[in-house]
Amino acid sequence: MNTTQYKNILEEYTTKKIASYIADVVAKGSFQFKIAAHRVSKLGDFSPKQGNRNYHRISVNGSLNPYAFFITFIHELAHLKVWDKYQNKVKSHGDEWKNEYAKLLIPLINKNYFPSDISSALISHVNNIKSATQYDTVLSQTLDKYNENPASEDDESIYITNLKIGDVFVFRGRKFCIKEQKRKLIYCETIPKSRIYAFNPIAKVKPINIKNEIR
Repeated sequence: MNTTQYKNILEEYTTKKIASYIADVVAKGSFQFKIAAHRVSKLGDFSPKQGNRNYHRISVNGSLNPYAFFITFIHELAHLKVWDKYQNKVKSHGDEWKNEYAKLLIPLINKNYFPSDISSALISHVNNIKSATQYDTVLSQTLDKYNENPASEDDESIYITNLKIGDVFVFRGRKFCIKEQKRKLIYCETIPKSRIYAFNPIAKVKPINIKNEIR
C-alpha cells in the first residue's frame, strides 16, 4: 500500500494533516500498522518482530478521537525506536522511551498538529512524561473534550487511576472499593460481597462517597 492509500484510510480516523504524517512514517518504516477495534485494556500496542514475523507491528484503537489516536501512535512509535536501539535491555517506559517520545512529540506540538488546548496540555506532559496519557489528568481530560460523544456535565466518570486507595466507585452498576495497586493493575473489592477484581488503569468509573458502607 502506498502513502496515498494509507492517507485515505487514516483520514477516516484523524485529521488530514495527521493522516499525512502517519502515512509517511508507515510507508517509510519497516513495520506493520494496524487500526484495531475498541479495546478496554489498552489504547495501542507495539509488538517487536518475532518468530516467522520479520517486522514490527504497531496497533492503535480506531475508536479513539483524532488527537488521542495520534498521540497513541507516537507513544507506540517511540517504543519501536527504543526496541531498535536496545531491544528488551531497558525498562518499557524508562528514560530511553521518555526521551524518544519527547523527541517525536515536541516538533509536532511546535508545528501545530494539535488544537491550542491540547498543545498546552502536551507541553506540560512532556516535562513530566507518564507511561500512559490516562495517568496525566489534565491531558486526558483535555483529550476527552474531542471525543465523538463528549462527557456531559452530569457524567462524573473518571479514569480509575485518578482515584486513591479506599475510594469507592461504581462500575457497570456494581460498587467497588480500591484496595491496592500492583504493577499495572488496580485491585478492587466488591461491596458488599468482598470479591476482588483487577482493573486496568484506563477503566472509567463513577466515584461515589459512601465510606460509611465500608466496614
